[in-house]
Amino acid sequence: MIDYAYLGTILGALVTVFILSYLYSENPFFRLGEHIFIGLTAGHAVVMGIQNVQNMAIRKIMVGNWLYVIPILIGMAIYTRYTRNYLWMSRYPYAFLIGIGTGLALAGRFESDWFRQTVGTFMNLTDLNGVIILVGTITTLLYFYMSKEQTGTYGKVTQFGRYFLMLYFGITFGNVSMGRISVSIWTVFGLTKTPQIYVVLVSVVVGAALILYNRSKKAVEEAPITIN
Repeated sequence: MIDYAYLGTILGALVTVFILSYLYSENPFFRLGEHIFIGLTAGHAVVMGIQNVQNMAIRKIMVGNWLYVIPILIGMAIYTRYTRNYLWMSRYPYAFLIGIGTGLALAGRFESDWFRQTVGTFMNLTDLNGVIILVGTITTLLYFYMSKEQTGTYGKVTQFGRYFLMLYFGITFGNVSMGRISVSIWTVFGLTKTPQIYVVLVSVVVGAALILYNRSKKAVEEAPITIN
C-alpha cells in the first residue's frame, strides 16, 4: 500500500530543492519546479471554480431554482471573446464583474479603511501615539495636495508628511521581509527532518556532479587547439 503522505513529503522536499537551486543559477530543475508550482496553482483554481459553480448554481437549479440559470449564461458569455463575431457579448459579464467588485470593495473600504480610521485618528489625542498619528495623517494629506506649491512654511510642514511616508514604506518593507525570512527559515528547517534530509543529500550530490561536469565540459570547449 502506497503511503501518499510519505510520498507527498518527499515530492514537496524535492520541489523545494528545485526552487532553492535558483540561488546558484537558473537551471532546468528550477524551471521544472516553477512549472509544477504554476500548474498546481492553475489546476487548483480550475477545480475550485468548477466546485463553486456546482455548489452555488447547478445544485440549486436541480432542486428547481431556475433563476440561477441567468448567472451561468452570463458567465459562459465570457468565452465569446475568443470569437470575432460574438466578441461584444463578453463585455456584459466583464461589466458585471467590474461593477459588482468595485461596489463591494468601496463599501468595505469605506467602513473599515475610511470611516473607522478617520474616527480613530481623533479618538486618542490625550496619548502621544494618538498625537503622532494625527500629525502624520494631516501632514501626509497636505503632502499630496498638489494645488499649492510646497515652499516656505507650508513646504516644511509637508516635509514631515514625506518623512512619515518614508517611515511607513520602511516599516512595511521590514515586516514583509521578516515574514518572508521566517517562511524561508521554516522551509529550510523542514528539509533537515526525515525523510526530507535524504532528498537534500541526494540532490546536493547530483547537483555537485552536474556542476563539475558542466565546468569540465566548458573548460574543454574553451581550451585552445594546438596544431603540431
